[in-house]
Amino acid sequence: MGVELGRLAARTMSMEEARAVSQQFESQGYSVNIKEVKQGHLSVFEVWVSKEKEGFFGSGRNVKTD
Repeated sequence: MGVELGRLAARTMSMEEARAVSQQFESQGYSVNIKEVKQGHLSVFEVWVSKEKEGFFGSGRNVKTD
């Protein structure tokens, strides 16, 4: 099952920083998802943003994961 995430806006090792970035994008009207990616014993938090507006994705490509 693929999930449309949008565009990667930030990658950090701090959940607090990921939340701060997501709040900035949400205040601008973007939909935001924070995805936790495990790398060994470390967690990396990715902030993905999307907006229902034509032209947002410059190349027209959407990122999908399984």
